[in-house]
Amino acid sequence: MKVEASTGPVVRRAVGTDVDGAGALAAEAYVADGLLSGDDEYAAELRDAHRRAREAILLVAVVPRSGGTGEGTGGVVVGTVTLAPYGSSYAEVAEPGELEVRMLAVAPEARGRGVAEELMTEALRFAVADGARRVALSTSDAMRAAQRLYDRLGFVEDPSRDWAHDGIQVRVRTWTPPDAPGALVEAATWPPLRTHVTADGWRVGASGGLTRRANSALPVTRPADVEAA
Repeated sequence: MKVEASTGPVVRRAVGTDVDGAGALAAEAYVADGLLSGDDEYAAELRDAHRRAREAILLVAVVPRSGGTGEGTGGVVVGTVTLAPYGSSYAEVAEPGELEVRMLAVAPEARGRGVAEELMTEALRFAVADGARRVALSTSDAMRAAQRLYDRLGFVEDPSRDWAHDGIQVRVRTWTPPDAPGALVEAATWPPLRTHVTADGWRVGASGGLTRRANSALPVTRPADVEAA
């Protein structure tokens, strides 16, 4: 496999040949890290990325082949992660309203380039856009590099949810989306082109169709009954 080292990965939901690449890569990475053997039952589950793509959210990090591009369905899959909704077959510790990170893997030859962080950052963006109240994952003490990444991204330990599997202590970490900046900060950051105050005490901003984000409707005073207002 020849990878264009100078180009950063494109992280996207797996499509087409991405899915096969994600399955092979996940098994290869876990075996290379000594987390399981090639004939382990879990290795077969890692290779079955098609089921993950059907029953969960399969993300991949893709870089161009030499002389090519990572866009479209081409390129080389160098990393993958799965987001499992609560109640899905891949969710082990997720609670209602949570998405669970599963099977994070990066090709050995692509490590040290920030691929895992790109995957996790996109997974968190996806979770926020999907309305998840929290993201959960399981890790073990042997996964030191992954734990350093989770620390940087703001995951916190949740010992009350720790569990054990085949004699291995599995630790649960969670990430909660930060509060949004609020309407006043948004309006100040993206000011509308025109504003006017209505007779009912609302300041309405319009952008003339240039950017929908600058449109706003904010109360000049706090209404006694917000829903009625």
